[in-house]
Amino acid sequence: MIRRLAISTMILSAVLVSAPTLAKDPPPPPVTLDKCTASLGTIAMVDGDTQGWLKFGLGSPRDLIAALALESGCFAPYDPAAGRPATFLMNVSAGDKEEIDRTVAMASNVGKTAANKLVGGIGGRALGGLMGGLGGKKKTLAAALRLISPASGQTLVTGQGESSKTTISISGLGTVSSNSTAAAYGSNKDGQLLVEAFIKAFNAVTQQGPAISAMTMPAAPIPAASAPQPAPAAASQR
Repeated sequence: MIRRLAISTMILSAVLVSAPTLAKDPPPPPVTLDKCTASLGTIAMVDGDTQGWLKFGLGSPRDLIAALALESGCFAPYDPAAGRPATFLMNVSAGDKEEIDRTVAMASNVGKTAANKLVGGIGGRALGGLMGGLGGKKKTLAAALRLISPASGQTLVTGQGESSKTTISISGLGTVSSNSTAAAYGSNKDGQLLVEAFIKAFNAVTQQGPAISAMTMPAAPIPAASAPQPAPAAASQR
């Protein structure tokens, strides 16, 4: 009996030594804010219908998005004192992933036609890459940003982001960290998830920069018609 036990122990030890060590998946790289070399225009922020931040005791993220715009250099927040209308409206929504998926789907169905032709599929690819759910049993919060034409009310570009485990530090976001709204979100676990989701959504919008620029590019002037030339004078008869 003792001999059998000793042999079994030896076999078990050999199996444990020879078994490959299961490596853990490396943690995802921290999310960073994309930067632009030139502004795409001014944005006036508006709260969307899905305001999931309220159930976490947080205020509107409009100031946070404005801070992201300034830090990235991709947009300038609208200043009413400038005397000019905003280039775009930016509709801000956040909540559970399922809520945001529905919000984005409804917005896409409403404003598909001309916007999709202008975007040329770029927006669909950027959005589709972010809509793959992290799923599982973890809490997944999501955010959506819609760039809207003030003239037509049409959604031009949509960006979506989600987070189930934050990889960012508010203090590492440059001037954004001094924003009071960002500070409030940073001190709240759910707020931290929302900040990461907003950054991903903002990046998804700015990655469509060429399409956005094409929408705001002024049309080429039509050349003026040349004045008709006078008919040559008839030759005088001798």
